[in-house]
Amino acid sequence: MGMGWSVFGVQQMAPNPQKMRVATMTTTLAYKTGLFVFGFESVKQFWSTKMEPLPASFYGNMYKRNPVISAFDGDIKNVMSLMKRISTLPTYDHNSYARGAKTLFEIWNKYKPRLPTNYYEEHMLQMADFLFGIKLYRLGLWQGYCRYLQQFSTVTIEDIRDVDHFRTSFFPKGFDTDQAKLTFRALQGCCLCAFQLERERGSQPTQKGVQRLLSILGFVRIMMQAVLPHEHLCWLLYNGSLYIYNICRYLMSMSRAAQAEEFLLWACICLETSIPLMTARFLEWRATLYCAVCQCYYDSQANVQAEVFARRALGKVSELGKLEEMSGLPATTETQRAYKVATIKLATMVFKRSVYEPRRKPKGLFRHKQKSNLKEIQSMPWPRTPTERVLMELFEGNAAQFLAIVEALWDTSRRPLQTGMPEEPEIQEVSLELMSAGISILSGIGGSTERARDESLPTCLNAVTDKFTLMDMAAAGENKVSLDAAVKFVKLLFRYEQWDMFCILSDTLQHTLLPRMEGRSFRKSELELRLLDSMERLMSTQKIRLNTKDDTVSEKDRHLGVVMSEEFVGLVQALYSCVCGSAQDVQPDGDLVMDIVLYLWSKCKIIFQRAQVRHWDPIHFLGKMENLDKWVWTLSVLSEVAHVCELADSDPMVLAEMTIRLAMVLESTADSTVHSGRKTASSEDDSVESTPTEKNTDTLSMFKKSTAEQLQSVWNVVERGLEGVIRGWTRLLPCDGSAISDMVFMQKFAGPAMHSPAGGGEGERVKSPSPSRSLSGSHGPASGTAVCPAQSLPQAAQHLPS
Repeated sequence: MGMGWSVFGVQQMAPNPQKMRVATMTTTLAYKTGLFVFGFESVKQFWSTKMEPLPASFYGNMYKRNPVISAFDGDIKNVMSLMKRISTLPTYDHNSYARGAKTLFEIWNKYKPRLPTNYYEEHMLQMADFLFGIKLYRLGLWQGYCRYLQQFSTVTIEDIRDVDHFRTSFFPKGFDTDQAKLTFRALQGCCLCAFQLERERGSQPTQKGVQRLLSILGFVRIMMQAVLPHEHLCWLLYNGSLYIYNICRYLMSMSRAAQAEEFLLWACICLETSIPLMTARFLEWRATLYCAVCQCYYDSQANVQAEVFARRALGKVSELGKLEEMSGLPATTETQRAYKVATIKLATMVFKRSVYEPRRKPKGLFRHKQKSNLKEIQSMPWPRTPTERVLMELFEGNAAQFLAIVEALWDTSRRPLQTGMPEEPEIQEVSLELMSAGISILSGIGGSTERARDESLPTCLNAVTDKFTLMDMAAAGENKVSLDAAVKFVKLLFRYEQWDMFCILSDTLQHTLLPRMEGRSFRKSELELRLLDSMERLMSTQKIRLNTKDDTVSEKDRHLGVVMSEEFVGLVQALYSCVCGSAQDVQPDGDLVMDIVLYLWSKCKIIFQRAQVRHWDPIHFLGKMENLDKWVWTLSVLSEVAHVCELADSDPMVLAEMTIRLAMVLESTADSTVHSGRKTASSEDDSVESTPTEKNTDTLSMFKKSTAEQLQSVWNVVERGLEGVIRGWTRLLPCDGSAISDMVFMQKFAGPAMHSPAGGGEGERVKSPSPSRSLSGSHGPASGTAVCPAQSLPQAAQHLPS
């Protein structure tokens, strides 16, 4: 390799061709390696961008063929079919429900960035409406209405204090935006779901539950107050009045009329001040709200305020009619009917008090002889009494008069079995006059001059029809009476202890009219009349036997007020047949069934307490007890009916004691068989003492079983009762996180009672006659005279007939 000189005069080595080739190859390799690395990163970035889901707008317009829209609709349909299937299952499936809720949660997260906001929110509320329709209220609230509202604020509807807070929380841009309609829809859905969830927690709401309902009502009032100045949002006022009415009616059914009163008044004021709603189209609904306010006053024993408000409402209806006359609008048939219906409803509320008050007299004044029964009144010509003259003056047609009679006699504060006439003599006389007028109208010989008779109907129910409702016939001025109104009137005869007319009309309805009709409401009425008929027979015969010297009644039974008779067995049979032998959608009135169950239980409880508590050897005493088989059969029927009517939801302690009593007697019977090695006394006397009624009810079947089968029956009774009590307590527990510890368990085993049990020491525990008698021993909840305090019993137990 030669040497050379550079231009700068420095000696330079000549280039080596081999080294230059190696260097070139090295440079090329490095370039290619860098290019590969750079290319891999570029491809990786490209594919990562390519795999991100594209929005629906990438594919063009929002139509069904859009792949994003198509996939979203398909996923929504799958979830809807799954949730609908879950809602129709006979038992609650937690796994399927959790899977559906998780799938819906993933769908909302998946499609939120890919769909337009309005399309996404509209379908979210549609899904919430669907879940509400299939009664999945919690999921609809969680994954529908509340999820939508979280974009505005995290406050709940119960936290809203006033109108300004309402506006800033949910409507920062005002009420005139397109999104405002969806927001109002979500807020209304939240109110409805919260109300339904509160109803599902139990038949008797707790104090906290009532406060939640009042908070919902307060929020609806704030929402209506916010939109009241905006006439184009009058539909929100109408919807709000509907929600207030439904929630308040529920509160009124729970004896909370005083708390519901102010909200119903607010709904009436809103309808009166909204110009778009001041038309005859909404008059009938306004009259319904007016009557609800009057009913609140009557339930709160504020009768004067009820009549004053009803007269004020009549004045408002008259003012509206004058305004429409001044406007020159033609009067249509619908308008005329609306005014007539409103007038009849409000006149009935006025009549409810005005028929009684003029007859009251101060104490100390001379009172003439009062009419004692219906026969004395019916022997006179119509109009026979001052009450009938007032009816003819206020109401046109027998249908409207009958509506006023039923409303005047109906008292919501009385239970179905709380019978008897009012204490005041003047009120008694008016009640008899009202019932006499109702009986005459049912027979078609009331105050109307037109008396068209129907030969196909019985004489006592000649004016009854099933083609129209009572209000429709009252508005038309007809003289017929609807069948459901006739059934309600017959129940009132039972409540006022008019036994003769009750038996005649009830028997005619059960065997002549009701069997001809089709529909669940008629089957339900038939069952209720059958129960009342059986109850009337028992109450009448029992009073006679207890108040007279009857040789068949022992002195102990007379003292305790308990008599086992054919009427008693007949009532138990009727109760079992009507409740356990009927379809779930054709059940008699729950209050009536509850009252009968508690009435029968009060009789059984006395018998079994005397046998199981006050005697050292309950097995020996049970063997000598009269009508043991019938009493045990009665107790087993009551236990079965209590499970069907879900007695534990209102009072778990009653079901618990009922279960313990039944299990004790069954275990005692099995125990006596083991110790004696013979059949029970009941089985030995079966062929001698059993009556036809006893054979029909099969009261001795449980005693004919082997010892193992009887003990298995005890196990089944206790297990089922325990499940019912647990379910009842679960529904009664608070839902605010305060029930995470078992305070009863802690008080029992961590308190001083653990070291010094009440009733004695350890020596008292080993004195049980039989170690195997785990349930029939002298300790436990059933050893006292009462398991639960009296205030824990439902209201029905306080008004039972003796």
